[in-house]
Amino acid sequence: MTPGHKLMAVTLISVAACSSTASSQSVNVPGARAIDGDSLAIEVRLKGVDAFEHDAICADRHNKCTPCGRMAQSQLAAILDQGQRNGSITITFSKTRSYNRLIATAQANGFDAGEALIASGYAIPQPQYLTDDPERRERYQRVFESALEEQRGAFAGRWIEPQQWRQGRRLTCEAQS
Repeated sequence: MTPGHKLMAVTLISVAACSSTASSQSVNVPGARAIDGDSLAIEVRLKGVDAFEHDAICADRHNKCTPCGRMAQSQLAAILDQGQRNGSITITFSKTRSYNRLIATAQANGFDAGEALIASGYAIPQPQYLTDDPERRERYQRVFESALEEQRGAFAGRWIEPQQWRQGRRLTCEAQS
């Protein structure tokens, strides 16, 4: 799990636990880890979103390697931070799991965190995982196309889809560094 996913899990759970409007709900969570004596972390994957992995490298307009994975993590952290400052982060768990991880959507200050991450140019939509939510699937595709057209984030240069990067494909500039 990337640090961005860890941050999301810790942030969203701590906010939900502290909220006076949060209702009690039991969820079977494999892989919970202790952070310290009274804090734990779980892995939560954003539904319908595939962001650049933490160590992924992209090439900017000038073919210079840039750490788009770290930038994706920073973007998610900023989205969540904005929600925390305004006291509003809502996580909605899906009934399905991915690689034994919980899957959820997250609203930060009323905005869909996955949609915001895609719109920023640091994630791509995964429509195959949004068949039960056609409105979200269409929104994610629309903001993805807009981010590509406007060359936002990593889409300003060359990049490799996160799934292909996990399978070992690399840009020339990354292979040489």
